[in-house]
Amino acid sequence: MMKFISDIKQELADQLKTVKYSLIIITGFVTVEGFKFVEEQVSIKRLKKKILFKLELADFQLGASSFPFKYAFDRGWDIYYDNTIHAKNYIFDDHLAIQGSSNLTANGLGLHHERSDDNNVLWQLNTEFREWVDQKFKLAIKFDPANAESIQDYLMRLADDGQEELQKKQEQIDRRIAEHRLFNSSDILKIKYHFIGNNQLQNTFIKLLRDNLDQLTEEISPTDLNSVYKYEDNQNWYKKYYIISLDLEVKEQVFQYKNPYYLYTPRIYQYRGRFYREKLYGNYSLVDSATLLTKMIKTLQHLFVLGLEADVASAKLIKEGRDLKLRYQRFWPLTNPNINEIYQRELAKLFLKQELTLDNLRMEGVHE
Repeated sequence: MMKFISDIKQELADQLKTVKYSLIIITGFVTVEGFKFVEEQVSIKRLKKKILFKLELADFQLGASSFPFKYAFDRGWDIYYDNTIHAKNYIFDDHLAIQGSSNLTANGLGLHHERSDDNNVLWQLNTEFREWVDQKFKLAIKFDPANAESIQDYLMRLADDGQEELQKKQEQIDRRIAEHRLFNSSDILKIKYHFIGNNQLQNTFIKLLRDNLDQLTEEISPTDLNSVYKYEDNQNWYKKYYIISLDLEVKEQVFQYKNPYYLYTPRIYQYRGRFYREKLYGNYSLVDSATLLTKMIKTLQHLFVLGLEADVASAKLIKEGRDLKLRYQRFWPLTNPNINEIYQRELAKLFLKQELTLDNLRMEGVHE
């Protein structure tokens, strides 16, 4: 069942009047007026109610978001925050949901004017969506009702903060969210640990990595270490730029997400005398062949500039959020003066079904 909604305010009010057991709201933005509209429409007061929204302090400072914490706690709401939220979902009795573009704000619900530009649907939930909702709340942080007044006061005082002070407070919140997600993710392989930029979180991840090497990495045999990665001939290069030691506390520069050596290759770790490679999971079918070829040429050019060669056949197309990224499982320091011709031949083999010629595969910027 799916129904397109022309009047979000009316449809939401109708569903709230008939909901019997549970109400779940996931929204990027929220305002006091939007939230109170929901609470006032509910006819059964003993519902199981919970809400999840973003805690972006700049939004609260500017008034784009606001929330009546004590009012909500007094009426039995469980309140969560997680700054990865972009969805707008209103879920009724774990059976029906309004999903689309309407945040829980006066403007988003059209409380003062009719909205005609929204894209919302009412649909019946499936198992996959229920699991997604459960995971969202598992990775979110729950506000403590005992702190209702202090939370409200904290947000009210943001009006007096300058940009620098606001940024410091936001960084504290983001670090707390990142650490919480790190320890509560049920799919450890999807943790974006390469975006960790804080010493405490880096060391938290290193401990987690040590305990889950089989899930996150695969061991590199001594043979592959030298034949594929040419480690023996380039030990100083690897130690200076690439190898991450799990035996020591991690230096901050190792985990900087802007490190160009990690953009298109897996990390390599050293632990107790053995070497491990970050596991990569990818699927070429995510894009058409022409797009894939363009991505390969661009990434190989990038690696060339850094002084790296890569095995074209080892490339994996990985979905990271909304982005598709190519990463090459096998690579080594650049030594071959004829790398341009080698790449042309390898790409021609890979895209043979498209009858591409070497002229189509000209590697601009990748030359001897």
